[in-house]
Amino acid sequence: MTARFGITVFFILATITTISHAKAIVEENGKQTFLQQITGRSSFDRYTLGQEVDGARILYSYQYEQSFDSVQPEISLDYDYPSADVPVNNNVIVTQIVLYVEASDDATTQAYTTNGGIGQSSISLQIVAKNSTYLRYMVVVYGRSV
Repeated sequence: MTARFGITVFFILATITTISHAKAIVEENGKQTFLQQITGRSSFDRYTLGQEVDGARILYSYQYEQSFDSVQPEISLDYDYPSADVPVNNNVIVTQIVLYVEASDDATTQAYTTNGGIGQSSISLQIVAKNSTYLRYMVVVYGRSV
């Protein structure tokens, strides 16, 4: 599906997950890793792209927050894997992205791919919150060797 301006709509599945002062947990090689303590707001938006693939592992996880003193009509943040200072490894492909997004209670969120994608060695995302005082996200990139 393509949105206006030629940006591919990023996430096929968006669900609201409710938690109560819990921890986001990712499992890697049978071990659970606590990635972020979630406090305050008790729900977040979870977006996924791709699917679980045999032999895939966590390539990278990253979290970021931007906040303001007043409600902003739109907050837009960009994420690139790999980051600009790391060369692209063409022997590894992205198989799945899991993104957790948190914003003010009355805010709406969206996420898009802007470059690369599943089955490629890089991916760029744009994460957007509308009518919020902050935008916080955590992304987990899964991939495998080719």
